[in-house]
Amino acid sequence: MTRRYLIVLPLFLLCFSTAVFSQDKLGHLKSWDGKTTQELDSKGNVTADFFLLPEVRTPLKRMLTPADFTLVTKTYSVGSPFKLMGDFLATTMCRPHNCGDDRAGLAINLSTGDMYVRIKNATKERWIPAGKASALPKAVMDLITEY
Repeated sequence: MTRRYLIVLPLFLLCFSTAVFSQDKLGHLKSWDGKTTQELDSKGNVTADFFLLPEVRTPLKRMLTPADFTLVTKTYSVGSPFKLMGDFLATTMCRPHNCGDDRAGLAINLSTGDMYVRIKNATKERWIPAGKASALPKAVMDLITEY
């Protein structure tokens, strides 16, 4: 019986430490609550860019095509402030002068690191990863699909 605990205990600690590590790694993103994806100084120079943070940029580059990555991080440059809802940090962004037709939404689960992207061009809507939007809480889903 003791031998079984000696095997189970390290596995349990490994699983627990992975969740804690992920949370610590993304916990500082909560400071973006209420801010847009870019912070500007008084002269209009970018002082901080959310999409340049390695913990955001790397997983996004892995999950999006190069064209979609550019679309979400550069082309859709008009962003609404981030909103922290429980463990989720979410925002929407759009193409300048065309926020009605060309939009994107981003939600990050700060506990797990999972990211969800919604891209809407005119009447077509895509979710990345496909079919995973059902994992989002209703408040987060409402925010990133508001248009």
